[in-house]
Amino acid sequence: MLFIKKIFSAFARRSICYICLLLITASVSQLEAQSLWSGYKPLFSKPRSYTLFQTGSALKIGGGLNEKSWAETLRTQYFIDIEGESKSSPEYKTRVKILWDNKYLYIATEMEEPPLWANKQAVTDNIFRDKARNKS
Repeated sequence: MLFIKKIFSAFARRSICYICLLLITASVSQLEAQSLWSGYKPLFSKPRSYTLFQTGSALKIGGGLNEKSWAETLRTQYFIDIEGESKSSPEYKTRVKILWDNKYLYIATEMEEPPLWANKQAVTDNIFRDKARNKS
């Protein structure tokens, strides 16, 4: 019986401490509720969307977008920062067109980028080891 009283009293003390801690935390969070989310409001904005359309026939792959399906497909809006429009726009513009058929998903990308160049030193060199430079 003494053993049960010791366990219960330790359990009761611990429970009271947890309840007090919970009440203190709840009261503090009530006071600071507005300031906790103030910097994160752009993260809760409605995300952009894009509708994919099915093409009637397979598209020719080769870099050209001369086919009727591509001409009729709308582009996405220019990409923005993942944190929303409150952040600055990306330095280089990017947007895509996307189509699908029963076999494939087709993605055409329109990207601005600075001209880059690199020099391979030997035939066996890998280009990614060269120091690429912006030519502008």
